[in-house]
Amino acid sequence: QLFRSLRKTETARHATMKLIDLVNEEELPSSGSVAGVQPKDQDVMLGKGKSYQNHPGNVYFRTFLEQYLDNYDKAPRQNRRPMCANLANTLRAKGVRFIEQQEGSEVWVEC
Repeated sequence: QLFRSLRKTETARHATMKLIDLVNEEELPSSGSVAGVQPKDQDVMLGKGKSYQNHPGNVYFRTFLEQYLDNYDKAPRQNRRPMCANLANTLRAKGVRFIEQQEGSEVWVEC
């Protein structure tokens, strides 16, 4: 599902949320919710619009996932969730954070 969403040109936010949901379902350790983070170029910003889509971290995120489209499609169904969990851990190990701006404020929160 995550990779198919990329093929349908859905937003990075939608693909990101699917990845986060899959990681949470696998009960992998997350970075936790941290308020007041300063966005960095490697961060994946959750949101809609061109400013989010064009953010360097979101561009990297989409490019990173596109590398695994064929492997994901060819993988047996039972291997797909662990594959997504591994990808999320790989991104985190590279310093990628998933961040979201709190509604109505300038404060960014790490998801």
